[in-house]
Amino acid sequence: MKFDNNLKDDVNQEDLTANGNYSYVDGVLPGTKALHLESGDGNYVGTKHSLNFGNDSFTTSFWYKGDTNNNQVILSNKDFTKSSNEGWAIYTSANSVNMNLGFPTASVKFGRDTFNASDWRYVTFVVDRDKMLASLYIDGYKMTETSLGVGTLDTSNPLNIGSDGLGKHGGNSFDIADLNVWKGAFSGDVVQANYNSYAVNKVDMKALNDKISEANKIIADGLGNGFSETDFDHLKKVLNTANTVATTQKEKLYTQETINYYERELNNAIFIYQKSNKTLTPAGLNMIVDSDPEVSANPATIARIEKDYRTELRLFPQADVLFIPGDVTGGNNANEYVWMKNLTDIYNKLKGEGLFDNTKLYMVRGNHDMGGAEQFIPVGSAGAWNASTNSYDNDFFNSAYRVKVKGYNFVGFDGNYNNDNTVGKTKNFLDQIKKEADYDPTKPIFVSSHYPISGTVWGSAWSSAASNNVGKYIADNNFSQVVYMSGHTQYDPTDERSHYQGAATYLDSGASSYSSYIDNGPYGGYIEGSYINYKTTPRIANFIEVYGSKIIIKQYNLSTDEYVGTPSVKVVGEGKEAFTYSRSDIRELIAPQFEEGITVDSYKNNELAFTIKQAKDNVRVLEYNIQLINKLTGKVDKSFNSLSLPLDKPFDEYRHYKFTDLSPTTPYILRVFADDSMYNRSSQDIDIEAQSVNLNSITTPADITGVAIGTAKTADALGLPKTVSLVSDLENRVDADVTWNVDASNYDPTVKTAQTFTVNGTVTLPAGVKNPNNVPLTTSIKVTVNKIPAWTAAVTASSYYNADYSPDKAFDGTIGQSGRGEWASKGEQNPWIQLNWTTNQTFNKIIFNDRPNLDDWAPGGTLTFSDGSTVTVSGIPNDGSAYSVTFPEKTVTWVKFQVSGGSGPNVGLSEMKIFAPALPAAEISVLETETVKN
Repeated sequence: MKFDNNLKDDVNQEDLTANGNYSYVDGVLPGTKALHLESGDGNYVGTKHSLNFGNDSFTTSFWYKGDTNNNQVILSNKDFTKSSNEGWAIYTSANSVNMNLGFPTASVKFGRDTFNASDWRYVTFVVDRDKMLASLYIDGYKMTETSLGVGTLDTSNPLNIGSDGLGKHGGNSFDIADLNVWKGAFSGDVVQANYNSYAVNKVDMKALNDKISEANKIIADGLGNGFSETDFDHLKKVLNTANTVATTQKEKLYTQETINYYERELNNAIFIYQKSNKTLTPAGLNMIVDSDPEVSANPATIARIEKDYRTELRLFPQADVLFIPGDVTGGNNANEYVWMKNLTDIYNKLKGEGLFDNTKLYMVRGNHDMGGAEQFIPVGSAGAWNASTNSYDNDFFNSAYRVKVKGYNFVGFDGNYNNDNTVGKTKNFLDQIKKEADYDPTKPIFVSSHYPISGTVWGSAWSSAASNNVGKYIADNNFSQVVYMSGHTQYDPTDERSHYQGAATYLDSGASSYSSYIDNGPYGGYIEGSYINYKTTPRIANFIEVYGSKIIIKQYNLSTDEYVGTPSVKVVGEGKEAFTYSRSDIRELIAPQFEEGITVDSYKNNELAFTIKQAKDNVRVLEYNIQLINKLTGKVDKSFNSLSLPLDKPFDEYRHYKFTDLSPTTPYILRVFADDSMYNRSSQDIDIEAQSVNLNSITTPADITGVAIGTAKTADALGLPKTVSLVSDLENRVDADVTWNVDASNYDPTVKTAQTFTVNGTVTLPAGVKNPNNVPLTTSIKVTVNKIPAWTAAVTASSYYNADYSPDKAFDGTIGQSGRGEWASKGEQNPWIQLNWTTNQTFNKIIFNDRPNLDDWAPGGTLTFSDGSTVTVSGIPNDGSAYSVTFPEKTVTWVKFQVSGGSGPNVGLSEMKIFAPALPAAEISVLETETVKN
């Protein structure tokens, strides 16, 4: 559909249906036209008939220029009210273009948040149903991809342009040209060829090429006398990558965002090298930022912090300030405030050696710095000199302070409190700075609390009310020169997302105790956990140098004694327009690449073991999203996410993983996505073929006992297994569905005594299982219904802790879950619990499960029955495992268990099951069953 002054479908020459306000504007190429649609639900055009592909692949492409408002549709055949509705939609969100596909059993959404549509952009979505993979290309460049579901995407709706299939969600004003929808999945080469056919590659290479020329001259001149070899080598590395990007842009179609990124990085590397001769170009201010040292009473921790400070001051002897953004101590209990003494002892020791002669120590309070710690902080580390008292103020606790070092302002506040003492004083300090005669808007102002500000750095969800209050003041009052330093998250500060520029510049400082924490990513959590188990846990310190309106930031890994990450230059004193970080038009969009395919190590015992070689990336690989896709259902049967851990030492070049409990007769796709920190992603697949299996026999399922008397006569209620195991010629276990003929059994749920009976079942072989030996596809299971249900009794106890630990919890069927389904007494070591029935009950066995925690233990006691008899109980395990007690049959109306020898604060039970005597199964014939063919 070219929209060349008409609304025709160029394939069938059928006119589109027009609604509302539309017009024609200049198109992509001179002399061509495009369709313009105003925003509003009534303004759209569409086909007269639905455009259906069934389960087949398709590709759609178009040129787009206009709005990118949130959840507004460009092109769709579906009701976009819910993403799970059938059909597909291409839509925008802030600076983003996305696709939603609603399959019968799954909903998929994917896109990219680097879509500046202020000028024409060429958008292509490829929906490859054979590979079950969808891809997005912008200007011919592959931006992202995702797995698909199975089933049709067809609807009865037309294909609408400017709205969803029902004429809604039309909130964008935009131009669209050359809309094509093809059958089949285009390859990347075809997508690129289509884009290149327009001959409008508008990427501006001048700034990058100029920087490459400048860098080449520096490298040609060689390492200068007194300049840093490390910074020189870094410049060469960045130049090499930037040159590769520049010379292959026409082939690879790197977008402007990537070109801008490498221009920035090369400019940074040049600046860092040029400032590396500290004699020729000394910094205006030098600072070490060492967050979350978490000192304690542990001698090893004290020694570690002392060593860290010695290392930092050796590497950065020009430091004017050593700043700690909170969690100076690692306290969790109120009495641990005294640990601050240990930090002060370290400081005084090093100061006595002269290491702090030219370096000021400042700090702010963190959440682990207990109240009272302020009395022991190093003198002058959290407050200005007070001439009236001839001493330093102490504003560590519930307060704020302002100091000046070499003409640079520092404002620190206790982010645990959101009040006038903290936030109010901070705002006043900032206001004072701006009103003073020597105020220079190009000079950075350093502001710090322990907590990040929401909506800024990577870990900003860990903000506080106080930090957010100050953050709003900074944004509302145009303090763009502020550099806000926080700690708390223990995130990796070498990730670019830990450096944010928006209203100001924000630094998540990581931690010198451990920078190894991470929350869930967009695809979920990680098998390594949130507190990542590194071989060598990274512990990061930051070195900051100030040169006029710019700052250089470097990170050093104290665990491995090396500089890590990418050194950066932040423009902080030239207004927000000069910021070069966190901008949508400066993004590295080159996805990680795999150098080797997936290797299947073994596939046996229903376990698939495989190996990947870690992908390579120009910046850093962050994570792998690993999926096992069922080819029969199209669903992701199993998945997990795993971190790359680029800072780990030694680094695992190869990763070994496994999936368990697979069905060998099911064909799978094993898919591994590699994502970098900006969530550029690529993938690789390997097919796991279904295995052919010959049936030898069917394993009879284990007997079921302990079912409650009166249980409904259904397979689910009786707890019958849904599958049975097949004995085959494979090492892998194969399961098959079984249908139980419960109605034909002689079980009577109205009988109030114990029953034992047999249920017959019919087995359905899964695909891929052959039966050359004509094994009968039948099985059976023996069931004993003999548990006396507690709902027929009144349960009482000597006490219970609260409603969550009431006596009836000991009879709810929940076993071994601490804090759930337990009876716990209130402060008793020898409590009792009793059941009272309105009619006689006959039983001869009780199974006890103690509370699973190891603190509370009911090791035994006495069972007393309504007939006056007693049974002594001993040997109940402390770990909550089952302990069975049998005795001669009792026909009684109540039973009481009195604990003796108990220990712990709140002794009780996780479960107490009472069983009637079981009778042998009645003899019944095996019914003739119909064979279900494979």
